[in-house]
Amino acid sequence: MNVNMFERFWLQVKGMRTLFFVPLAGYYCLVPLGVWAMSNKPEFVLVDAISEMCYLVVPFLSTWWGYLVMREYIEGDGREVLLLGKGMASGAFLFWQLNSICFIPLLWVKVDERFENDLVSLAAQLILISFVMNGLALFLSSFTKSITMSMLVIILYSALSNYTFHNAQFTKVFSPVQLTLLRDAFYDESGRSIYMKFILAGTVFWVLGVARCRKME
Repeated sequence: MNVNMFERFWLQVKGMRTLFFVPLAGYYCLVPLGVWAMSNKPEFVLVDAISEMCYLVVPFLSTWWGYLVMREYIEGDGREVLLLGKGMASGAFLFWQLNSICFIPLLWVKVDERFENDLVSLAAQLILISFVMNGLALFLSSFTKSITMSMLVIILYSALSNYTFHNAQFTKVFSPVQLTLLRDAFYDESGRSIYMKFILAGTVFWVLGVARCRKME
């Protein structure tokens, strides 16, 4: 079974071709370039700049591989054959795990000893964010049966999570669900409850997504 799963995983990677490298280019090229661009600011703090860039690009890019897998099952020419073999949810889960590995290099960034725990916390936050976003992407894609619609929702949610609302009504509606709550939770006494809220949300999305996938198979 593990051999078959590895073969399926390898075939999926080969099928993505150059598109496979899009998240890697974002994580290891776009984020460092963004941090470098911020370094000219007088108030520049390396850890804060890395966090800001990661929160900007990771929520969507972490779903990229999952979408490429789900696209073949939902919109691909051979979707009927693929669905007979199952594996849509397991493929998405495997690529979420691969995303998690991609965040490990954060722990090697040279920073002042005072900020080392901040980087460990950021890596944990990004793993949790990718867990939530991949679960949401799986559920939306299997529910709407439209990769485009799911992508638009993920992009909109990612944008709203990084936006500072000046309107009290918008703040009341969106602030409680913004992904940036996780970043602030590291310095907040109620941080544990915020983390648990997102863990629960991600678990619910994954469970609903897997249930929808089984109905499609």
